[in-house]
Amino acid sequence: MITVEKRGRKYHAYFYERSCRLRRSLGTRSRDVALRLIHRIETALAEGQESSLWQELQVLLPQRTYKSFADHAGVKPKQLPTWEDLKAGFSVFREQRIRLGKLAQSTSHRYEITIDEFGEFLATEKITLLPDISKPVVERFKVWRVERINMKKHSRGATGLVLDAAILHRVFSFAVENEMVLKNPVRMEGRPGENPQNGAEPFAAAHLSKMREQAGPDLSCSCFSDGRDSVVLTQ
Repeated sequence: MITVEKRGRKYHAYFYERSCRLRRSLGTRSRDVALRLIHRIETALAEGQESSLWQELQVLLPQRTYKSFADHAGVKPKQLPTWEDLKAGFSVFREQRIRLGKLAQSTSHRYEITIDEFGEFLATEKITLLPDISKPVVERFKVWRVERINMKKHSRGATGLVLDAAILHRVFSFAVENEMVLKNPVRMEGRPGENPQNGAEPFAAAHLSKMREQAGPDLSCSCFSDGRDSVVLTQ
């Protein structure tokens, strides 16, 4: 049986079962959140060491609290996924999409640019684990990326950040789909190419024709009122 009590500013879980007694912090000041966590812990204990809830609890609970309950349930330690794991998995996914004719090689190459930039940023932050890549971390990357873009000649006001955000959002959507993370930490910055007055570049007709042939469902083209076209990355 698990009960919840407030100690100081935060709520704690009290677990009593025969000779086992645990008292651990839930890491929250909200009683509602604490009760929801208690419910998840009780469900995970009832389902046993193979419960899918343990992965969720590993992220939600303080480390010491999670380890105490996981050890009691006999859960085998699992290595948390890293950015390199996601990068490798998404690379395989891109290759599959290319072979199926659903992703252009040029689009895959643009993905690679953003992925490499984000990886370089994570190295400066000394972040390797996916659970550590939060929304604030991604927002810091955006500032870092804008500064890098603006250092280049003809940066056009760093409008490439919109596309970077769209690509990262797709990468982390893949991570969510494959249960590597619980939520997507990337907030979109608009639709790529939606503002023709802010850095969109015109293409020659021959280039546009070739892009339409190669694009598949992962790229679409839309015309502006002045006749120019923009490449828009779709999800």
